[in-house]
Amino acid sequence: MCPLQEDMEWRQQLSDVTGPLDQEMLPPLERQGPLWEWYGQLHEAGWKLDSNSYSTCFRLTRTPGKTEADIQAVIAARPSCLASTFNMGAADFYPATSGKEAAAAHLMQRFGVPAERTIFLCDDDNDLGLAGMVGKAFLPSISAASVEQAVAAQPDRFVVADLKWTGGTEQMLDAVKQHFTAMASTSQQKASKQPEAVPA
Repeated sequence: MCPLQEDMEWRQQLSDVTGPLDQEMLPPLERQGPLWEWYGQLHEAGWKLDSNSYSTCFRLTRTPGKTEADIQAVIAARPSCLASTFNMGAADFYPATSGKEAAAAHLMQRFGVPAERTIFLCDDDNDLGLAGMVGKAFLPSISAASVEQAVAAQPDRFVVADLKWTGGTEQMLDAVKQHFTAMASTSQQKASKQPEAVPA
């Protein structure tokens, strides 16, 4: 197996908001940077927060005594350097220059891959931005009404599993394989139709 290696060029771009790279082992309340200052403010206000294994984001989860309106107010009041999206019913906070779309754009540029030749496996509301960037989105399931609406509005951009749970995941992995096989075949056919160069 290939060991995972963090893209330090990408990580360094976030450090103005997430703080120094060497503070990962510190408790969140002891970390520097606007992200963790916001964490401290929410912690002081009594919000239930999850930073377990996170170094460039944190999650605000359902908190007793706090309403949906309270959550929306917190999201609206966040510092301008932070973005927020919902994931599994919780609000994630992270650098505004980060997020799935920005990370995907960074990778596309780094590896020289056009967006139309990329895919995305997804299922939730916070996936829709990236789903709109890639060539095709594959959905093992649909976990938000907004995703269902997006599929209905642009059915050609999405492939949705008709099996449940792990069956849906396996079905979409097979669909991804078929998608790239067909893409490679199309590229080969186009290449074979190119006229041969005539010697001068």
